[in-house]
Amino acid sequence: KQFPIMSLQVAYACIGSFQKTILPQLGMHGTREFEGHKRGWRSQNLCGVRSSNGSNDGATVAALVSLLYSSGGRRPASAVGYLYGDARHCPHRQAIRAKGGVSNFVEAHPDVFVLEPPWPGERCPSIRLTTEEERFARAWAAASGLTHSQAHGAMPYCRFHRAGQCLKGMACKFSHEDSLQCRQELLLPHTRGREARIRDQVLFCLSDDNVRRDPYFKNLLASSTGGWIGIESLVACKRIQLIDATVQEVCFALRGVSEVELQEFPVGQEAVRCVQPLVWPWAQEPSLSQQPLKRLCDRCPRWEVVVEDLVRRSWCCLKRSTWPESLLNEEFDLLRAKVDWRELKSKRAGAVTRYTAWYVAEGCCCRYEYGDTSIQPSARPAWLADIEARVLGEGCGLQQHDWPDSINLNLYEHEAHNVGWHSDDESIFRSCEHDCLIISASWGAPRAFEVALKDRKHESGRPSVFKESVRSMVLHSGDLCSMEGLFQKHYSHQLCKGSSSQQTPPPPMPRINLTWRYLVQHKPYCPMSRES
Repeated sequence: KQFPIMSLQVAYACIGSFQKTILPQLGMHGTREFEGHKRGWRSQNLCGVRSSNGSNDGATVAALVSLLYSSGGRRPASAVGYLYGDARHCPHRQAIRAKGGVSNFVEAHPDVFVLEPPWPGERCPSIRLTTEEERFARAWAAASGLTHSQAHGAMPYCRFHRAGQCLKGMACKFSHEDSLQCRQELLLPHTRGREARIRDQVLFCLSDDNVRRDPYFKNLLASSTGGWIGIESLVACKRIQLIDATVQEVCFALRGVSEVELQEFPVGQEAVRCVQPLVWPWAQEPSLSQQPLKRLCDRCPRWEVVVEDLVRRSWCCLKRSTWPESLLNEEFDLLRAKVDWRELKSKRAGAVTRYTAWYVAEGCCCRYEYGDTSIQPSARPAWLADIEARVLGEGCGLQQHDWPDSINLNLYEHEAHNVGWHSDDESIFRSCEHDCLIISASWGAPRAFEVALKDRKHESGRPSVFKESVRSMVLHSGDLCSMEGLFQKHYSHQLCKGSSSQQTPPPPMPRINLTWRYLVQHKPYCPMSRES
């Protein structure tokens, strides 16, 4: 609803319907001029287009619109760097600096852009395109001669809020007021039973999408103990009040729901908490029939499916080794001797957690970042070709032109070396936005590897998982593991410490792991960013 992914043709057609609002800011007032702008928004002559206030930023607005559309309508604010050319006096850079920075530039064009605060797990604010409802609300307020705050109470009632589906919370530009007319509309007989309506409304209130945006439930969760939310607090929510649900009705509706844990006793202290993420129907990921995906288990035999989550479009597979131990030992010695390993330390204790290296394709200079630590890239060495041919070609069935273009190497000297719960959701992979294939190969001592559903609403505020969803496997030398689809968006994984980690010092049990991934979005400073 909020960030539609559409073709440029449809996107510009959508903007065209709001010519009276948007085009004056681009310095264009006619359909022909707008059509010409669509065809040549990258051309140099567009830098001379002036906005209604006389500033030379019309071309920059159009360029930023196209950049946002190419990535689904939303990108980090730092993405404006893609608009800057190599020349020091780039017109886009000058236009943004003339406004006093990115935030001021966005605020100067409120009918086109919105600056949002960082979402959980993000480091900087994001820029997104305004929605049709937001443009209509602003145009309605302007036509009425009212400010936005004055028009908010008189605005039409939010039709998504009536159905319990508004994801904007307090930021919604339409009214959420509890009017008698809306209350009567919600109490009209429906084809679905009252119990189902109460259950769906409560599950929506507890869903990740709602908690991320609704201050009421965000504060409830932050002040909870162990993630438990009192049923009385749920009933006090305006959305639940609209359907006149009681504590007893909510408890009855939630009985037998596998996604939540219900506590009905003692009376007066009823509570509920989620035991796995709640995926609302419109938030489900595309199915394989809607958006086909050729997985590794479809290419090669002997892949075992560990996780197959069709609703979240997430898969994790395992392939046991059939290669001779002598070959694996030779490769292990080669990797340990040839790679220029760099140590990584934990933020808290400052202890070494593992050693790492980062290989990329020729011409790429994207650094790999572990929190505050940045790893310089190295070119893929020629001696690695035989290992890649065995793993990617023979083991995964990939042709050489389809091989991933980056490799992350990790060395664990003993079982005290590990990596905690995390997702490979760095911006250079865009694994939370598009299908992402990650291939991992192991050498050396066996280690336990775990995957689990993310708990984005954990009361601690730190990355966490639903413990009921944990799947564990032991990776031996030569084993291959894959994570595919949108696995990084919905799941986390970790390499566990071993039993000998408690010994001082831990006995040596070295293990090497290589992880192949596709670089989708190069860093702005990388020469390959323009090509990609």
